[in-house]
Amino acid sequence: MTDVTSDNVAGEAAVGATSTVDDGPVAELVARAQAGGVKLTGEGGLLQQLTKRVLESAPEGELTDHLGHEPGERAAGDRENYRNGHRSKTVITESGPVGIVVPRDRAGPFEPQLVGTVPPCRDHPNCATSVEFDMASRCRHAHSTRKGGQDMKHTGYATLDVPAGRVDLEDWLFTLSDAEYQACARGHRAAGTFVQDGVRGTVNVEAIGGHLIVQHYQEVSAKPSRVEMLSRRSRVYLFHLVPATIQVRWTMSVNVRNAESSEFRCSVELTMSPLLRALGALSLLGVAIRAHTLEETKLFGDDIVRKIGTSRPSPAGA
Repeated sequence: MTDVTSDNVAGEAAVGATSTVDDGPVAELVARAQAGGVKLTGEGGLLQQLTKRVLESAPEGELTDHLGHEPGERAAGDRENYRNGHRSKTVITESGPVGIVVPRDRAGPFEPQLVGTVPPCRDHPNCATSVEFDMASRCRHAHSTRKGGQDMKHTGYATLDVPAGRVDLEDWLFTLSDAEYQACARGHRAAGTFVQDGVRGTVNVEAIGGHLIVQHYQEVSAKPSRVEMLSRRSRVYLFHLVPATIQVRWTMSVNVRNAESSEFRCSVELTMSPLLRALGALSLLGVAIRAHTLEETKLFGDDIVRKIGTSRPSPAGA
């Protein structure tokens, strides 16, 4: 398994898609802010406070995954790496500069993925010269993942060291066990298959960038070289506070690369309301899903190749 890359391109919104946000928690936050004399935008406003909270919680969750234990919990076995305080960081966001603290580990290899260090923008020097950008805002002049009212699509690519003719994505997906699914990404929590009205489906539970996502996929089409699944009402819990519903289209395909290898492609396309797009940008949901898609593409590919390697090829002429 080699050569994992990613494309972020705009996808057309699906016809008839449903996408809603539960306004109760949002309205409550706004009412509390107004009652306390806190403005919604600008320096010290509600939006900036929420941004700070999200940007600080995401690295904490990443460090928990990196260390394998919760804050204050004793590490299992002989692990010698622990939390080691925090460091200050300034992040440029759509709400303005936000000062945050980022956790550190004792051994030193941990580097947050959702809030990373990005070089100054050479094409637009007014962006910043020495400020660290969050991955969602790294010079939006050239790195936006969507366009206008269109929705987000993230695609990962991986080279499989097996011929395309030996890959059966349909069989692989619908025989994937819960344990195997969980092993294919840090954010995978659970999975299972079902059949409803003669249509196959999967239920996938994921924790991505501090958000819980529950997806009820149904088969759109399936064959050995390509599988397309659609979850019309995926449940997302932003900030572990704001529940929302989005549509997610999940497509996997394999194509011939040469006689000995093939290209595996895994795409996730999100359709959501304008309000949820704004909340998603604030919470770095798109960035988290992009990183997650890259990770699961590689590990899905590894699992596919591993299973082909342990199976016996069909006899010639059979």
